[in-house]
Amino acid sequence: MKVVEKIVSVLKEASWCDETEKALQDLSITYTPQLITQVLRVSLPIDVALRFFNWLKAQDGFKHNEFTYGALLNLLGRGKHFSEMRDVLAEMKVEGCTISPVITSCVMHWYASVGNASGVGSHWHRLKHTGTKPSSGIYTAYLDYLIRTKRFTKIPHVYETMLSEECLPNSRTYTLLIQHLSNDGRLRAAVQILEIMQKVQVVPSRLAYEYIIEGYAKAGEVDKVQEILMAMRERFHRPSKRLMFVAKVLQEAGKVKEADELKEEIGLEEYIVAGKEAEGGADDVLISEDGDSMLESVMCSWRDATSPNVGFDVNSFAQAINAWSLEVEAELEKLEVQWKSSLVLEVLRRLRNLETSWPFFHWVKNRAGFKHDKYTCMVMIQRILKSRSSLDTTSALVDELFEGMQKDGIKFTVPMFNMMIRHYVLAADIERAQGMFDRIKAYGLEPNAFSYGPLIQALARDRQGRKAMNMLEQMQEAGSHPDSATCAELITCLELAEKLPDAYEFFCKIPESGRNPGHLEYKAIMAAYSRAGDQKMALNLYEKMRGAGIKPTQDMFDDVSVILKNANRQYDINTIANFRQKLKFFGGKKKALQEDLLKVLDLFMRAMKPRPNNAYASLRNANKDVNSDKEVTSDAEDEDEVDSSVVLDTETNTSATDAKTSDSTDCQTARV
Repeated sequence: MKVVEKIVSVLKEASWCDETEKALQDLSITYTPQLITQVLRVSLPIDVALRFFNWLKAQDGFKHNEFTYGALLNLLGRGKHFSEMRDVLAEMKVEGCTISPVITSCVMHWYASVGNASGVGSHWHRLKHTGTKPSSGIYTAYLDYLIRTKRFTKIPHVYETMLSEECLPNSRTYTLLIQHLSNDGRLRAAVQILEIMQKVQVVPSRLAYEYIIEGYAKAGEVDKVQEILMAMRERFHRPSKRLMFVAKVLQEAGKVKEADELKEEIGLEEYIVAGKEAEGGADDVLISEDGDSMLESVMCSWRDATSPNVGFDVNSFAQAINAWSLEVEAELEKLEVQWKSSLVLEVLRRLRNLETSWPFFHWVKNRAGFKHDKYTCMVMIQRILKSRSSLDTTSALVDELFEGMQKDGIKFTVPMFNMMIRHYVLAADIERAQGMFDRIKAYGLEPNAFSYGPLIQALARDRQGRKAMNMLEQMQEAGSHPDSATCAELITCLELAEKLPDAYEFFCKIPESGRNPGHLEYKAIMAAYSRAGDQKMALNLYEKMRGAGIKPTQDMFDDVSVILKNANRQYDINTIANFRQKLKFFGGKKKALQEDLLKVLDLFMRAMKPRPNNAYASLRNANKDVNSDKEVTSDAEDEDEVDSSVVLDTETNTSATDAKTSDSTDCQTARV
């Protein structure tokens, strides 16, 4: 750390000159690629950075690698120095240095950020013709470019190609789509994509939530703001300063307590942030729940402008700690690092296992001037749960952590307990889940919908119907309502208890909670009547579902096929079977996953379709776009040779009420 600071101090002292070279020589430092990568991740004047980079080539024993080149390219990209970027890339080829997919996506990102069609198109075109398989990051960078330049006609093909190569969208991909939808006021579609990404086991980033929250705040929909904020907190994401205006909106709406709570969270210590890779500045760096940077290591420039930890590389630091020992502690004591909550948070997210994160958590607690907060404790809980330790070990560690929090006066939050409840429910340990639920009130807090839901589902699956319904009553008395998954489990539970009329009565009362039944509830009640042999009632429910604008999904394919077969509805059977056959990605397997992934594209294309009064102008612009750039056009011609005939004939499973309030542009089917 001290070495990096010394080098940076010399480089920032003045413009490059002979005295600069002498000062660097006088430091008597052994320059290594790892050290130089950290130096180049600090904001330096471009001319100084380039001179320093070239000066290093003449130093004995030193040779640049893809990481030093990547750090320099990132520095040049932030400064929009594209000519210099091209020179550096050309030099990498001459030197035989690998231009990795990470570097390519980085370069494409910077070109896309300024709408440079030839820059993005040329790199994409080069990848295709060299046979390089693009990564999710590269696909995302290219999709970002297509959206920014309104080349919507090309998006379906690129997205489909990504799936055909079994390259799944990552958190950054979903966040990108949510960002553009939210900015365009298409919040319903943005929320639906947020729900789908969680269904396919992709953890939403902080930004995904914040884009939607911003959109609802601008629209004055305070209840929706609070709803998404609650969901965001369940993922242990700390609101950033970009939501400060949201606190003002809440306050103006009379939500003074909620506004103060949000301002308190934002007012806590700022995150260590990464450069200005993402649009909107340093706060926009995408970090998943696991702490993995969505822009990957060469695009990370971890630093805090107000901290003395200049050039501190969190990723390298965490990777260096493979195991904990007294020697590691001794080395940590030597580091001149100011341990702040934000820095500890990111280190904990990156440490590889519980054997290093747990002792580090306790070691840093005793550093002068440092105190754990609810965020570092929440991340530590995540580390414990992901360690795959036995339930006894997990419970013991969490109990110890909670005791320490009480002793140190650290604030408990409901999401902490909710995460534990979900963990025990997944492990089928209802007793421990119930115990953790009871501790919420014991710590002076009130359970929320995320507390009740998993426990009710667990009780229903365990055929403890009476307890499940009692818990449901408590939930409703507390002002919360069950979601679709919880209602579906209760319906199935009542069916298995041979209380089918009660199940139907419960199904009919769902609209009283403010929403209509979704596809999960319809799936459960239709299957219940079908298994009971009442095919007429099952068919009536199917027709009611279709009348509500909900089409059969792949996860209800078997049940619906039986219902339609008994009703001799061969045409309908053939229709859903033909669509099923078109889901050919992943070797024709994972039909439900394919449907969800294509639904994301369908939602985006429908929502972003130009408004009717601009339809003809947009069509002219689209035709103009096709011929606007030679490199991109040649790439598009290559794309047209690929079959893209799958048409997604499905609509988002929402209630009839939601359908009425949706955008008028949602009525048209997107070509996928």
